[in-house]
Parts: sequence; C-alpha cells; structure tokens
Amino acid sequence: MQKHVIIIEKDGNRELYSSIPKVCEAHPEFSRSYVRLLKFPFEYKGWKFTKEKINPHEQSQ
Repeated sequence: MQKHVIIIEKDGNRELYSSIPKVCEAHPEFSRSYVRLLKFPFEYKGWKFTKEKINPHEQSQ
C-alpha cells in the first residue's frame, strides 16, 4: 500500500504524485536517475519537493 505522496511546488502551483517515476513522466525536464538519489525535502530546477504520509494516524496491520 502507498504510504506517502510526493508534493512538488513552484510559483504557487502544487502537484501531487504517487512516485518519482510519475513525477518524471509529467516533467520530462527532470532527470529520474538524479532526482531519485536526493533526500526529501529538496529543491530541483526551481521546484520544491516534499513527501507527506497518507493517513498518518492509521496503524498498519
């Protein structure tokens, strides 16, 4: 089950993705091999990347 959502923000625009490959599909100017090595939170090509937990108060079974 997906436990995080990736949020990218720039100039008041906010986009949410389920994975780095999905981010890079939507933004071909991003280098997938480079971005996946970076630690959250980070900035890349003017975009701020953060990661948030989905349902942070839900306990896993």
